[in-house]
Amino acid sequence: MVREGAIRGDYSSDYGVEASGQIRGIRLAFPWPGSNQFTNKPHYVLTVIHRDQAGADQADVFELGKKLVRPVFEALERRTARRVEFLSVDACMELKTPKDCGLGSPDELRGLKRVHIDTRGNAEHREGIVAEIEKATLGLEVVAAVERAEISLRFHGQRFNEAGKNIDGGRGEVTILRNPDSPVVLVFTDRDTSVWGRAPSSNFGSAFVKAYRNANNR
Repeated sequence: MVREGAIRGDYSSDYGVEASGQIRGIRLAFPWPGSNQFTNKPHYVLTVIHRDQAGADQADVFELGKKLVRPVFEALERRTARRVEFLSVDACMELKTPKDCGLGSPDELRGLKRVHIDTRGNAEHREGIVAEIEKATLGLEVVAAVERAEISLRFHGQRFNEAGKNIDGGRGEVTILRNPDSPVVLVFTDRDTSVWGRAPSSNFGSAFVKAYRNANNR
């Protein structure tokens, strides 16, 4: 997603690939299947948030064709004289280089120990990630306060039913917490349609463990 500044009055926009979400208290829903956000064929969505005369936030949502993403946001930056702020690395890389988007290397996990996990309040997803970390016995400490953490694991997952079939999807990012720069060192997307498949949250935990082990075995 991308956040943009003011064009006229109190205005902002969000751009991204998520099929649904909540932006500044506004619940958004789109006409395509929700599980599409967990595939490699995203919808490119521009959400324009503006404040009406009563002071309430309103939203206008536009789907952009892939070829329109760059010219639309270059025009927004040019006409508003404001930089676009990206809310996810994968959305940022639609327009800019990995370096410009703050994408780091998993090697930066070397020597770090304290981990904070954010699953948007979903206890089941958190338990799946924690179980993978504890099973690996790498000496990592899961901390409740992000202020104490050196590594941030953020995960968002949903279950959808399409044509009578349950689909579990998940997206995650691993970020090194440091000031002033906090690089994202791992981007994860998963989609499970099998009755016997592993939960995307567990697979995210496993992907983090693998990256951490590789970084600390060098």
